[in-house]
Amino acid sequence: MAISEILSKAMEFGKSVSVSLYEVIQDPAYDLLDPKHLEVAVKSIQEFHNLVVVVFKKSAQKIPTEQTRNHKGLMIPVTPEDDNLKTMLTSKMYFVDF
Repeated sequence: MAISEILSKAMEFGKSVSVSLYEVIQDPAYDLLDPKHLEVAVKSIQEFHNLVVVVFKKSAQKIPTEQTRNHKGLMIPVTPEDDNLKTMLTSKMYFVDF
């Protein structure tokens, strides 16, 4: 699994990993995490799995039974532990389910 390798390399190089999950239904986009915390730090594959499973289960329950066009997105920012370097060296990976 890709996230396992990302977490392993981040730890090896002193980086932190966060995730952000969102869903687009028709036109508007909805954050699937707490709107006050758009990115949630994850340190293990178990934390990532628990977060994604819970969020996507909640998301599936909110979708009406009528046919809708929806897309989910996952953003994974990888940043240095040093706050002074975060704005210069943040990398982001996007995964989108069309």
